[in-house]
Order: sequence, then structure tokens, then C-alpha cells
Amino acid sequence: MECLSLNKDWLIKGNMPNGEPVGIKADVPCTVHSAMIENKIIDNLYLDKNADNWMWIEEKKWCFENEFQYTKSDDIKCIELEFEGLDTYCNVYLNSTLIGFCDSAHITYTFDVNTYFGDTSICG
Repeated sequence: MECLSLNKDWLIKGNMPNGEPVGIKADVPCTVHSAMIENKIIDNLYLDKNADNWMWIEEKKWCFENEFQYTKSDDIKCIELEFEGLDTYCNVYLNSTLIGFCDSAHITYTFDVNTYFGDTSICG
């Protein structure tokens, strides 16, 4: 089994309360809040009344993006993307194609992506 870790170099995209677009560099696992704290966009949630000041973050939609290169070798028969700790409700896309929907942050989700490499699935 070959494993390619995709934990580094993510970009979180969304909008500030005034509508200004924002792109936040982050490594996963993380939350939008923790990435904003690390990038000094907001102050620590757990100090004073900061949690009240940053409630708008939960009301916005956020997109985590990552670009990676992968060349399938002939000896690889099954290609899957595995996600741990995704938000309670989210859609997962590969190259702008919806590959799945998640509805629990406590489940590991695995998506068969062989068809994106022109192969028939033999995973599972």
C-alpha cells in the first residue's frame, strides 16, 4: 500500500464580515478558528469575551483547498482519498467534481477515486 499524506499546504477560503475575501494558509487537522489565530487574523478564542467576537466565523461558509500531484503507477489498483475529522456537514470535491458528502465529524470517510484516473473501481 502506498500512502500520500495531504496534511500540509492547505488554503482556507471564505469571507470576512465586511464581505472581503480571505485566504488562510494552514496545515490540517485544524479549524478555521485555529488557522485564523495562528495567522494572527483573530485573537485567542479562550481569552476574555473573544468567543463572542468571533461567532460570525461559524455563520460563514469556508472552503479548504489543496493542490497535489499524483501519477498512478501500473501496480496500483485501488486509489482512495481518506478524510478524518471533517466538519459535521461538508461536501468533498476532487478537481471540481463532488465525490462525497459528510455528516459527522467523528467518522473517517473514504472515497474511491479510481474513476478519476480512468479505471474501474476494485476497491473495497
